[in-house]
Order: sequence, then structure tokens, then C-alpha cells
Amino acid sequence: RYPPFVPAQFVAQVARYIGVDSQQVLVGNGSNELMYATFACVLEPGKKLVLTQPTFTLYALLGKLFGAQVVDVPLDSDLRFDVAGIEKAACDAALVVIASPNNPTGSVIDPTDLEHLVASNSALFVVDEAYFDFHGESALELTRTYRNVVVLRTFSKAFATAGLRFGLMV
Repeated sequence: RYPPFVPAQFVAQVARYIGVDSQQVLVGNGSNELMYATFACVLEPGKKLVLTQPTFTLYALLGKLFGAQVVDVPLDSDLRFDVAGIEKAACDAALVVIASPNNPTGSVIDPTDLEHLVASNSALFVVDEAYFDFHGESALELTRTYRNVVVLRTFSKAFATAGLRFGLMV
């Protein structure tokens, strides 16, 4: 059997669990599917994608798949996010991806810095919170105020359910 096309009851339970309105939640077959869909909607040849490095390799692979100009902003020598570098690179970008906590470094972006980036830029910011449950600090609150930020999460890490392929976007 196919699952419901719009699993409204499930989405409502997920929204309640993470503390957002169910109208904000989109679920998918893993957060990678939602990442792919976001990239497909925003990127095209010549559009700019800003990534921090090192980070999850899928972002650059997807960017190249859609013909984007991939711009890397290295983490500093202490593996912290270079906020000024991200801001400069993002000024004419279509999409900026920040994994927080970052994979593979575990680096976390300061919430004030993230809000500054989102507020001062028209690019779409994707905050990948695949490892949120191991840190507990989230960008979800920004989705209530800013239209250019989305948060991705997965249940595969902390809940050990990778085989279920369950991800969500707020």
C-alpha cells in the first residue's frame, strides 16, 4: 500500500513534537530527499551555492548536479564558522547551507550569528539539523520570523531509524 499523499495526522504529531505549527512541516523520505527538492527548486546553472568546509559531501554533489557555482567558505583554524566569510559569499547567492551541528566537525553556529546572516541576506538558508538531538540548539525559531530560512531534520541519527527514511523540513 502507498502511504497517504498528505499524512496530516502524522505531520500534526511531528509538529507538536518539535514545537511548530503543522502548516510549517513537510515530511519526506529522509532529509536528503527534502534537500534534493529544495536544491531543485532554487538552483540552476550559474546560481551560487555557499557551503562551509568541511561539511557533509551531499551538498556540493547536489549543487554540481544542478549546475550551481559552488563556493566554499572554510571553517577557521578552531573549526568555527567564519560568519564574515559566509556573509560576504552569500551576498549574491541563491542558497546557503549550514549544518549545525556540522558533519564531520560538530561545530555549531551561534544563534545570533545565524540570525544576522539570515536577516541581512535574501538567499535561502538551509540549516541542516541532522545532529540536533546531540546538541539541542535549533534554528526553528527563525522560521517564525524569516521567510528565507528552512530547517531540516532527520530521525535516523538520534532515534537510530535510518532504514525508515524519515526526514522533515520546517
